[in-house]
Amino acid sequence: MTEMQMLPEQARIVFDAVLRIDLQNGTYKTVSPCTGEETPGENGAYAEWAGRLTENADGENRQKLLAALGLERVQKEMEQHGRYEVFGGEDTDCKRLIFLRCGDGRHAMMYVTDLGRIADYYKNLHGRMEKEQYKDPITGGLNRSYYEKKLRDRRISGGVAVIDIDDFKLCNDTYGHDAGDAALSVVAQIIRNNIAEQDMLVQFGGDELLLLLPTNKTNEAEHILESIRREINTVQHGAFGNFRLSASIGCAMAQNEPAADAVYRADRIMYRAKNKKNTVITEWQLAGNTKDPDEKQAEKQLVLIVDDSVFNRELLGELLGEGFEILEAANGRECMELLTQYGAQISVVLLDIIMPVMDGFAVLEEMGEKHLLEDIPVIMITADDDADDIRRAFEMGVTDFIWRPFDAKVVRQRIRNTVKLYAKQRRMLSMLSEQAREKEKNSRIMIDILSNVVGCINGESAGHILRMKKITMLLLERLILKTDRYGLAWKDCGLIAAAATLHDIGKVRIEPAILNKPDKLTEEECAVVKQHAVLGEEILKSGDLSAFQDEPQLKNAIEICRWHHERYNGRGYPDGLSGDDIPIAAQVAGIADVFDALVSVRSYKDAYTPEEALRMIRDGECGCFNPLLVECLTEVIGKAVHDIYQ
Repeated sequence: MTEMQMLPEQARIVFDAVLRIDLQNGTYKTVSPCTGEETPGENGAYAEWAGRLTENADGENRQKLLAALGLERVQKEMEQHGRYEVFGGEDTDCKRLIFLRCGDGRHAMMYVTDLGRIADYYKNLHGRMEKEQYKDPITGGLNRSYYEKKLRDRRISGGVAVIDIDDFKLCNDTYGHDAGDAALSVVAQIIRNNIAEQDMLVQFGGDELLLLLPTNKTNEAEHILESIRREINTVQHGAFGNFRLSASIGCAMAQNEPAADAVYRADRIMYRAKNKKNTVITEWQLAGNTKDPDEKQAEKQLVLIVDDSVFNRELLGELLGEGFEILEAANGRECMELLTQYGAQISVVLLDIIMPVMDGFAVLEEMGEKHLLEDIPVIMITADDDADDIRRAFEMGVTDFIWRPFDAKVVRQRIRNTVKLYAKQRRMLSMLSEQAREKEKNSRIMIDILSNVVGCINGESAGHILRMKKITMLLLERLILKTDRYGLAWKDCGLIAAAATLHDIGKVRIEPAILNKPDKLTEEECAVVKQHAVLGEEILKSGDLSAFQDEPQLKNAIEICRWHHERYNGRGYPDGLSGDDIPIAAQVAGIADVFDALVSVRSYKDAYTPEEALRMIRDGECGCFNPLLVECLTEVIGKAVHDIYQ
């Protein structure tokens, strides 16, 4: 919409009415607030108009307003001041009337503003702006800032659920952050499809979503969460390849208490659910258990028996005894339906090979396609020892075999062994995931410390180093999607981005007085500053670091330190490398460094807008860069501005 198109709407907001008053004969004509032209047919006696304006005011106020709006009073004010202002109308001070004298002396313009309507307009505008401020762009829900500022201390009642996407870091590391964003978006859409308008979804953390369900009915909350879990586990999405989505959900019931207290309990319960994955655990479920839920789970495992023979199913159920909970399916199709419903809550599947509708091999094939075999072990049931069938079943992912006729002790022990093995595997994966998160957190802390140290010495904001890391990551992820020319893998993105934080470490050996000089540097001083590229390489090759020269992280850091100021046309320093003779890590770090420097305030310049910075890089005003990287920067600039600079 252009400014001219917006003008009528803005005029209607400001002016309730505009009148052209004939002060001699006491008549008026209405004027369009948009064009200033008189409106045909809209005219009459001014006294009648004033009477209508004040008709709903009480007696005393109405008399005062009529006197203030009287033609004689208006004429007197126009002669003395050329301007006159009155507040009044249906309710005291709800309208503002401004009279301005026209050049001919006979007429006056009166502008009527409805203050109440303007207040409502800006109140609604503020509400829309605030709502936009707290909206998370990926999930479409509210963001963490909303939780911290508006929700944390609010007293709430009802279901409070923390939903964690299982192995989300693995998805990010394997397929990139775009795939992670897609996974978050899909999960959030499933949640929104299952909740009511009054329910609230909050993007709580990287892979965690907070859901508030203002209901005191535990069965209703549990039903909603189970529906969400099942739908998440059925997602097939090309953006994250073979990665199978699932969620671990913990739910507490708040009883008129601060939201933070209920969220804390739900978060603790969610970590219990993560021990199994793809599971919903609620506070009331735990309260109903006389034993610790982990002990109960170890004591009573859920076993799915799939066999077309009722006799065989009953026999296996009796052999397993009271130590197991039993689900039954008469064919492969029923088996898959139960697997979809219960997911990883099923500890083991006992699967017959020969069945109607869908046989055992078809079940294995579908379980493999849906990646269910990674979390749910399958023990095949067979009456013979056909070597080909056994070999085929093991190749498709079967964990073990049991033969008919059944030996009760052997059956029970094999099932227990299989369950224990997979439970231990889940615990190990959970521990490794926690260790990876802890390692990543410690790495971020060390990078932040180093960034602050280098930033203090360099006179630049430590934020420059962290922003450059994020831009480098975005560029690399986009580059991998565009070409395989550089042989980069997703794991390389994180290594190179972390190494980019060391790009200016060589400046610790440069005199601070030169680095922090507010005036333009001399040629000699510029030559000294340029030495930081070589000095950085020397630092990273010296001392005990010499033993790690072949490590990818250090190798990337050395390349970036020495060559991030090289340019694609060979006019950079220190070695004058050109084209792809410049290592790709240094090329990406170089363009990220320049972009952030352009959009940031420096002692010698103001900040450019992101659009102007991109234009300068395209036009070669900051040196020549790889055209492919310029394309990548163009494509990610919107995301960079939103995620990094806003």
